[in-house]
Amino acid sequence: MSTNTVTIFTKEFKDRLETLLKTIDKTFENINAGGCAHFAKFLYPHLKELTDDIKVIYCQYYGSNDHLSVLKEYFNDYVKSGDIKDLDEIETSHLMLVCEGYYIDSSGLYKSFKDFKKKNNILMFDEIGEVKFEELDTWCNNRKWNKVFEKKQLPKIQKVINKYFNKKLTIMERLNIYASNQ
Repeated sequence: MSTNTVTIFTKEFKDRLETLLKTIDKTFENINAGGCAHFAKFLYPHLKELTDDIKVIYCQYYGSNDHLSVLKEYFNDYVKSGDIKDLDEIETSHLMLVCEGYYIDSSGLYKSFKDFKKKNNILMFDEIGEVKFEELDTWCNNRKWNKVFEKKQLPKIQKVINKYFNKKLTIMERLNIYASNQ
């Protein structure tokens, strides 16, 4: 990101977003053990209102560089065909957002993927590819996710995120984010 680029990530916005992430991570059990795709689906539209520089990424554990290559091949097949069944051979590990270069999941806001891995003490884990937001419903409903996460928490998670953005980020505050970058 160049120095003259307008960003939503002012200190105030980062602090508020980190507060939301901590609240969600502490309130909802095992969200990153089966609820990460839903979390991304709920948060994405709010960040998209503020910036076009946002995407969803698919991450996966791997055992070796050869294994990583195979995972990326499966993902490329899925991208080409658009058929989620092309991914049936592999388990999904994690989905997270990348917004203006920051990596975001319920565990926090990270300046890089390397920072995310370091804070969460994850070694053999890599970005595999981008998932289109329009496909997140399919990912949420048709992938095998960790069953530790209880889906009955989803309406409450969505409500917390929506309430946060509707209350905490009024139009005036959003304008202040942009004004502080001018």
